[in-house]
Amino acid sequence: MKTAPAGGMSVEGKEFEKAISNIIKERRPTRIIETGTYLGTGTTLIIAKELEKLNSYYQFFTIEVNPYSANIAINNLRNFPKISVCNGFSIPKILVPTLHDIRKLLNELKDEDIYVDFQEHEREDCYIRETNYNVPDDFLRICLRFMGYSADMVVLDSGGHIGFIEFNYVLSLLKSSCIFVLDDVYHVKHYQNLKLIQSDPRFNILTLSKEKFGFCIVEYNYERK
Repeated sequence: MKTAPAGGMSVEGKEFEKAISNIIKERRPTRIIETGTYLGTGTTLIIAKELEKLNSYYQFFTIEVNPYSANIAINNLRNFPKISVCNGFSIPKILVPTLHDIRKLLNELKDEDIYVDFQEHEREDCYIRETNYNVPDDFLRICLRFMGYSADMVVLDSGGHIGFIEFNYVLSLLKSSCIFVLDDVYHVKHYQNLKLIQSDPRFNILTLSKEKFGFCIVEYNYERK
């Protein structure tokens, strides 16, 4: 594993931005869920601008666990009233990784040629702090229930230590086909998800790039086994 450059996760690459814009123009999603909006100025803003160009009705929920970041995101997205910023955990708190879980994950992936956040001596504690908030939980279920457990696009970009948990949790809830957008697939965040996608016939990779820490856009076929 390699340590990702400090601050490197916050700025989207040009290839990623173009791919997101193109898939929205082609598929015209109206039900979108995103996790890990941070300050609302990255992927969230790219999607919002493209949706507004279509001048169509849409529902867009974006989830952020950090209350401070969520408040900033609400302000940054004030010109996009159709976007609802949800401050809370995307998954049930019972699924949030413990220190033991994080150590186990990092140990399992230690020999892989992928990126991981933070310096080694602080890594486990930093990941714990990323989810150390007293906020509501299970917003993925709440948002999906509001949409009848059917979404057109799901963008997953939460902390590196919950990427695989979050992805599998969404799959357990979805009752429709959709487009998945996974940023950082050559990173501990979504590396396991990429491996699953590449071996599972329910998924069709539309875009796979090594830009920055990698990203993929994937078509998920709910009916296919």
